[in-house]
Amino acid sequence: MLFTVVGGLVALALLTAVPNVLAPWVNIDIEGLSDPAHARWSLALEGAIDLLVVVCMIVSLIQPSRSAVLVQHVLLTALLAAAVLVPFAGPTFLVTATMVLLFVLVYPYPSALLTVRSGPGPSAGLLAMAVASAGVLVPIAVQALRAQAVLPRGSGADFNVQATNAEHLLVLALAGFLVATRRPGWTVLASAVAVTYGYLGVASLALPDQPDSWRVVGGWASLVWAASLGSATVLVARRAGRVHR
Repeated sequence: MLFTVVGGLVALALLTAVPNVLAPWVNIDIEGLSDPAHARWSLALEGAIDLLVVVCMIVSLIQPSRSAVLVQHVLLTALLAAAVLVPFAGPTFLVTATMVLLFVLVYPYPSALLTVRSGPGPSAGLLAMAVASAGVLVPIAVQALRAQAVLPRGSGADFNVQATNAEHLLVLALAGFLVATRRPGWTVLASAVAVTYGYLGVASLALPDQPDSWRVVGGWASLVWAASLGSATVLVARRAGRVHR
């Protein structure tokens, strides 16, 4: 009951950032940016990753005993976001990170969060895909952090766009490794990650000239990767189903 009530309130609070997914087509200014029209790609990326976390939360609330990897994703997202953003945004961001961690703290199966091992074991194919995606996303995130490091410091959203981009890219890369563990809830996470790549591909095609956009080539590559991850997820899940029969 505590998890349902507290976790539900946290999920509802995070939903306030989800409208950013409309940024490729509508001017959104939830963040209070001075020029949101030139940050539409960054807002789209933020909305997509926030929606990914919210989906993990909602599914965990519905079936908590079968969602260990989803709650792990929420936990690691909060820790990673704090590690990346606090040096640039200051301690004010800790309020958001603490709120997300509260969701994890009331999870009724805390021991399930202390391991990444699963009964069927990790998937070599999904792990290879996770490494490949991280090989692309992590360098982009590092480049964004380098760009952020030379910009003026401040607590407003205008001062931290690059750091926020880096954090979201790292969260997406991390999700691939959690998918590969095949822990309870992995198919939900894999499907959500595939949809996220698909959305970011569409957003890149819609915003090819925006700062930090993956542009046309990256957009099509993201769409192909989304389809590949979705197909791999189905194949691995079916293979596991045949083994257990």
